[in-house]
Amino acid sequence: MPKINVTSEYRKGQINLGEVWKAGYPSEKETAYTPFIDNGDFEIYSRKLELICFEARQILSKMGTTQMLQSGDVIVGIYTAAGDLSCAVVGTHLHVVCAQIIIKYIISKYQDEPSVGIKDGDLFFVNEALLGGVHNPDILMIMPIFHDGELIAWTAVAVHEGDTGSIDPGGMTPRARTRYDEGLHISPIKVGENFRLKKDIVDFLENSVRNPRQMTIDLKARATSCMRVRKRILEEVVETKGNHFFIGLLRKNIDVAAEAARNKIASLNDGTYRTVIFLDIGIPKSLLKITVTVYKKGDEITFDFNGTSPENREGPWNTFAHGIIAGSAVYLFQYFLFNLPNCSGSMVPFKYVIPEGTLINASEDAAVSVGIITVGHVVFYGIHHAMSKMLFSSPYRELACAGWVIPAPPWLYGGLDQWGFPTAGLCADQLNATGLGGRPDMDGPDAAGFNFCPSGIFPDAEFQELQLPFLYLFRNRYMSDNHGFGKYRGGSGVMFAVSPHNVDSLFFASAQGGQKIPCNSGLFGGYATITPPGIQITASNLRTLLANSDEGIPYDVHELLGEKRIEGHYTLESLMRLFRQINSGDLFLMPSPGGASYGDVLERDPELVMADLRKNITTPWVAQNVYKVVYDPVTLRVDREATDRARRAERENRRKRGKPYHEFVKEWSQRKPPEEILTLYGSWPNP
Repeated sequence: MPKINVTSEYRKGQINLGEVWKAGYPSEKETAYTPFIDNGDFEIYSRKLELICFEARQILSKMGTTQMLQSGDVIVGIYTAAGDLSCAVVGTHLHVVCAQIIIKYIISKYQDEPSVGIKDGDLFFVNEALLGGVHNPDILMIMPIFHDGELIAWTAVAVHEGDTGSIDPGGMTPRARTRYDEGLHISPIKVGENFRLKKDIVDFLENSVRNPRQMTIDLKARATSCMRVRKRILEEVVETKGNHFFIGLLRKNIDVAAEAARNKIASLNDGTYRTVIFLDIGIPKSLLKITVTVYKKGDEITFDFNGTSPENREGPWNTFAHGIIAGSAVYLFQYFLFNLPNCSGSMVPFKYVIPEGTLINASEDAAVSVGIITVGHVVFYGIHHAMSKMLFSSPYRELACAGWVIPAPPWLYGGLDQWGFPTAGLCADQLNATGLGGRPDMDGPDAAGFNFCPSGIFPDAEFQELQLPFLYLFRNRYMSDNHGFGKYRGGSGVMFAVSPHNVDSLFFASAQGGQKIPCNSGLFGGYATITPPGIQITASNLRTLLANSDEGIPYDVHELLGEKRIEGHYTLESLMRLFRQINSGDLFLMPSPGGASYGDVLERDPELVMADLRKNITTPWVAQNVYKVVYDPVTLRVDREATDRARRAERENRRKRGKPYHEFVKEWSQRKPPEEILTLYGSWPNP
């Protein structure tokens, strides 16, 4: 394989995953071996590879300790000897895609380096975003697989770690201004040799973070998963069918997927589809813009991000180009390519134009720790929205649905736990309870999951409280009206209220954008999701209420805010919250937003509105003033004739409020946000 500088290749303005990742492959062996794999063996053994990854994923989720890991937000992948993704079982698609870049870097940098080399039993540790990672909390372990002295494959395991030694706990500090505020930035190093973790490297990593026990346990979990993949590959495939068959199998997985992806794209209408999304961030208060243009021609699709705001030098709201490319898989593999393998072949027909100097193709010193969870989510929603417009006039119309919302920021925590040991991390609860977007034929599922990890689970409350110094006051009620309204509404999310427990205090923070302006727009007339507030209650009497088993203890956010059943100082603020001390008995509240919606609210079946009222997902005000449903407030029986009259009247009012397009544009083009929030936007109106 020729020497390549993977990072510099990915920092070019125009990137084609298939072409860049083809540097040095397919090898002569792969080309020679692939034609001899018949379709029967291919079906059997490609499925075996998936099951091998699935088993390793289960092991990883059971052995580790960080909350994201226990929730299933992990990846296990199998890669060719050249580093190309052939098979994976995911929680998080972008990690499994990004691992290819790192493997290619290791091959290019260390294969012929006498002081390092690549040997059987090696275990590489990496979290450096510049070399193919996503952001510093996402840690990958990568292992070469040999048989009879030949390098035949690689496996990679990745999961978000609880702390990486940044200036604040949790590894995702909103205070970061450069990469040097974000803690560990580890280029690939051998954390293990001869199938054993190296004590000196483990000690170094433990000494670099706030939660050393978690770091070591999760390292062992990653290593065990890598070794299980290796063991099963050798037992179930290689020792039965030989090296040649296995090498050809990995290549055929890629080739078959690439052909299928091209055929699927070719069935769509050629055209251009655009989405523009605005994102407000809280530190400093600023408006950003992300533009997604999708060009479809023949059997290729190009994602063009020209028009996106420049790099943000005031905070961690940046990403690198390869993160955006890999993150596009979040949409592609969940929706358009849902029936194709999670492999590099499926992404060969997609090209990317990502201008340098933008907040999605930032410079080397940029802070990126919060970028993927904010800016990245907005980009992926933009891809989803533009692709849905394309799919609406295609054979895949049923896939043209509203997107996930930008998720609630996971709350970050740090301090001493109930046993007196240092603890720090990120809670995955509200991430994995986000509502999904409305579809052409049904509402989005409530509390569906996390758009990066649709297979993640909602962790058990008692299990969380056993491990962590938290007490959940509630996290089992939907938050009314926090989804998009439409003919088919977005799924609802859940509201969380957490208090330090069995400790005097903890430090909490949350880091997210999209607090003033929704980061999605719904589809074909559907409403966007609301922008929920951050809530905090201090100097409260909660501990007294709990000690007395008081009947007035609130069980959802509406009881809490509407009836003020808990005494104390209430603060409503942005979800962009710097670390602050929260004492035992105080409350820190976080929402899990709902999804965007599909279609006109006036076309929603009134009985569906009544069903939402019964479940407290929709409030009476919305039923009457948005959906225009007339009903008996006691029996919730719909008055069909009155509802039809109310909806006809609203349609007439819409016509009266409407303006010809030229009048709207003339007025709209004169409007401009305040200068103080445009400091990071770029030049108005186009960055």
